[in-house]
Amino acid sequence: MRVCAEFSLHPTLCLVPGRMTSEFPDLVRQHSGAWFVAQHGFVHANHEPAGRPSEFGSNRATAAAAADIRKGRRILEREFDDRFMKVFVPPWNSISPAIARSLPALGFIGLSASGNKDAYRNVRGLCMAGAHVDLMNWSTHCGKEPDDVFHRLRIVFERKRTGTFSRSEPVGLLTHHIAMDRTAWNTLACVGEIFAGAHARWLATNEVFCGQA
Repeated sequence: MRVCAEFSLHPTLCLVPGRMTSEFPDLVRQHSGAWFVAQHGFVHANHEPAGRPSEFGSNRATAAAAADIRKGRRILEREFDDRFMKVFVPPWNSISPAIARSLPALGFIGLSASGNKDAYRNVRGLCMAGAHVDLMNWSTHCGKEPDDVFHRLRIVFERKRTGTFSRSEPVGLLTHHIAMDRTAWNTLACVGEIFAGAHARWLATNEVFCGQA
């Protein structure tokens, strides 16, 4: 939050409601600025017997998944009120199309996930916006150097320019504060500094999702 405040970054805090400590909401509320909360699953538990882990994958019954999502949403609504944006961010960036289709009925307006985005975009009332560049190298569990991240950002901007990527979808930067090392934090500060010098404007969560609705 300190780095975000320094460079006027507007973070989306993706919280796991079933694992959130009672002290955490008060700690976050001490910070001003355009930060918002999104729902990061329910307890971040894998329900897939094999392959890619997922809390809300194809092995999960839609009714059971919906019950967990609903319980998590109520927790975040109670703790964060209007700071909670009804945006769902599934753990491991994975959600089945069937569960994704149920999100509007559960009160959600947005989804941030990888996979077949075209299938998600066809869900009426659900806006899609994802992260394009990750600050972490998960094969080594180390942060990426600034040059690596800027190279990846240049590729994203070039693909948006040529129309390979959607020009209307904002570019998302993925952080993971629990896993981030000194390199990752330094890279985040470098990104903030470079974009501040370019007078770039970071969008807040409500602008990204409500602006697309």
